[in-house]
Amino acid sequence: MTLTAGTSYYIEAQAMSNSATGHLSLGWKTPGSSTITLIPGAVIAPLAADPNDFNNNSLPDDWETLTGLVNVTNFTYRSEFGDPDADGINNIDEYLLGSAPLTKEFRPNGLTRDTWTEIQGQSTAHLTAARSRFLYHANTTAHVPNIDETSPNKIEGKNYGARYRGFLIAPATGSYRLWIAGDDDAELWFADGTILDPSTAAPLTNRFGKQLLAHTHDTFSKWYRDFDLAPTQRSRSVQLIAGQAYYIEVLHKNESISTNHISVAWETPGQARVIIPASAFQGDVPEAADVDNDALPDSWETAKTLSITDNGVTDGKQGQYGDFDADGLNNLLEYQLGTNPKSADTDGDTLSDSAELNYYHTNPLVANVIATTLHSTLPLSSPVATSF
Repeated sequence: MTLTAGTSYYIEAQAMSNSATGHLSLGWKTPGSSTITLIPGAVIAPLAADPNDFNNNSLPDDWETLTGLVNVTNFTYRSEFGDPDADGINNIDEYLLGSAPLTKEFRPNGLTRDTWTEIQGQSTAHLTAARSRFLYHANTTAHVPNIDETSPNKIEGKNYGARYRGFLIAPATGSYRLWIAGDDDAELWFADGTILDPSTAAPLTNRFGKQLLAHTHDTFSKWYRDFDLAPTQRSRSVQLIAGQAYYIEVLHKNESISTNHISVAWETPGQARVIIPASAFQGDVPEAADVDNDALPDSWETAKTLSITDNGVTDGKQGQYGDFDADGLNNLLEYQLGTNPKSADTDGDTLSDSAELNYYHTNPLVANVIATTLHSTLPLSSPVATSF
């Protein structure tokens, strides 16, 4: 950077340590010197109070008044790194971007990344099962350009979990594939419109229609960007329409500190596989029709007498990961299938919804008729001739 002699520049440094050997030093390399030296105290002056920042939160008071942020009483939400509208843009960035801190807005060229620290376990199931943490507030929320991060970029250390979410904008109409690689475990969820709204039959391209398209559950994807260790890392072919926004979500769980990484790539029509660029993404904004942000429409939860204000953090049977009737299908699947989340056998044919879906491959909404008469018998006392 270029500095002008005699001009004052704001400088801030922060450090955290959990040991007795913690330290913090500030250095610089001045013009004409090749050596980094400590910044001398003679050129550092104490910060004078800013008359336009009475609460010292690095945000101008007149801007806080103009945007209504002054009315937010929770200091954490009102701080420079707070995000009271939960759109992935913190207050200082809202100020710099000229956006509204109390209005959810899509942020282009990237996704929203939530991270949680000190959650034990290697799998994404360990992350989502930590209800009091995962379903509450993340330790950090940030806007990141894409899903392609390695150990040097990760500041969370070991035992962290991450969720990337937002929308993917298709640049051309045609057939796409997506890939995921991650250590220790990762899942790729995508709403390509093949799931239909049970009440209107309209294609769902928002979070209500997300499906698990690829994962690394059975693969120890140790190496960065190794997309081809297992078939499960590659999605099926998805048909996308140019300019259409499709919801995308990636869950990542890491236990170790040495090899953590996560990457998502795609193959667009007629092109080779590449990391999905920032220009194809826009950040997440919660659905207006989903008060508790649990990927279930409020209207459906109300109709099924589920809570629209509990995403599962209080009652584990609620929210997308809950299984109210204990039939093996979570509430998100029950919504997408049109089955009753409070009945293990929606069609009343004595076969559970889960058994029909996963074992018999029959429709859990249509009762299977069991014949009342014997169709035929086979003599078991002698061999029976068959042909193939």
